[in-house]
Amino acid sequence: MKKILVVLLILATAGGLFAQDEGGIKIGAWGRAGWAPLVIQGNQDVEGDPGDTKNYVGVGSGPGWTEDYQAQVGFSVSGSDASGVIGFNVAIIPNAPGGYLAINDNTANAWIKPFGDILTLTGGLYRVDDLRGKIGGANENFIVGSKTGGEDTIFTRFESDLFGFHLKLVPIEALQIHVSLGENMPYGGDVPQDKNAVGDILSTGQYGIGYTIDGIGFARAQFIGGKYGKDGFEFGTGYVVPNAVKAYNQFQLAFNVTAVEGLNLDIGATIPLKITAKEIEDTGTYYGTLGKDDYVQAPIVIAAGANYTAADLGVYFYADAEIGGKSEISGVEAESGVKIDVTVEPSYSLGDIGKVIADISFGFVGNSKAGGTEVKNGHMDLGLGASYHKSVGGGNFSIGLATTIPLGGDGYDGDLNKVAKAQAFKLAVPIIWTYSL
Repeated sequence: MKKILVVLLILATAGGLFAQDEGGIKIGAWGRAGWAPLVIQGNQDVEGDPGDTKNYVGVGSGPGWTEDYQAQVGFSVSGSDASGVIGFNVAIIPNAPGGYLAINDNTANAWIKPFGDILTLTGGLYRVDDLRGKIGGANENFIVGSKTGGEDTIFTRFESDLFGFHLKLVPIEALQIHVSLGENMPYGGDVPQDKNAVGDILSTGQYGIGYTIDGIGFARAQFIGGKYGKDGFEFGTGYVVPNAVKAYNQFQLAFNVTAVEGLNLDIGATIPLKITAKEIEDTGTYYGTLGKDDYVQAPIVIAAGANYTAADLGVYFYADAEIGGKSEISGVEAESGVKIDVTVEPSYSLGDIGKVIADISFGFVGNSKAGGTEVKNGHMDLGLGASYHKSVGGGNFSIGLATTIPLGGDGYDGDLNKVAKAQAFKLAVPIIWTYSL
């Protein structure tokens, strides 16, 4: 803890001494904390007979995306010379799990613009969102239903979580070209860049292009290469799916419509390439006998999000669908079920008092198939919620109700699936506050 305090003191001192209007070193802070005085979740009664269920009733803390459900406290430090052509960015978490100091948001990089804004080179850990999907979760603090998609489902950001190199080229004002290398190396591997062949680096890169059509919108396209490597796939009854956090070897297309006043609409499509038998076998996960024609075809994903505001009224909409997932492993064909998620969030501004948001979501997962036989694992869920939000100083305070209700489907029907249906039920009263300083 003493080391953390010393680092924070140094950062604060640097920010105070060197902050300038043009260039210099600047420090910022951002974080989020939450507490739920009531959490109810369906669960299995481990003390009873198999299939018996009961509701778990308790309290909760922290937003789910912090992994350990604790408060998120982060600091960022950035700097550049007076001309703005060279600099750095660092983001840290002083309360990472175990009390460690850690990098936040994959941000620890140095950048340079040797020819002005025409060319930007970045090395290290980074997130570059220039082309990323433009619609995120309007009410993501209060997760109801499935709500699995977001900006990266529409169009994935450029990101490095080991060591990466990012190039941004702007040859004309409307056009931008991006190349990101080094971050998509074998899943679970730690091979340094200088020990990989040129072909490995180039084939695992991410390449994107964006073009602004004045008064109409923003078009983007990219290819995300990569290798799944060790433990790259998950095998189960009726499915074989990539196990990596980021899906590799896929094309993405997206268009952000900005022509209508008050409307921000973004539509994207992800088209994965077929994964060959050799790549599956090389993961080290599968030890069966693969035929030369065996494969995994991840599903095509279509996603769309929109925000519309008119006076005090607003509507957020998001939907995505996964279709066409197939595989053939050891001569056994399988098909994944269609998956659809839809969220609608109407909101009303109360002026200085705050804003209220209603939340309605629907999730559908169709039955899959294995060896020509239907696997009855499909189900439907309904999410309902309502929340109140108020801007407070440099942050936001929110309180609300969020619930997920299992509607049914083969995956929830019958005594054998009673536990799965009970576990799908959730109800919480989250209280969350966010600051940005």
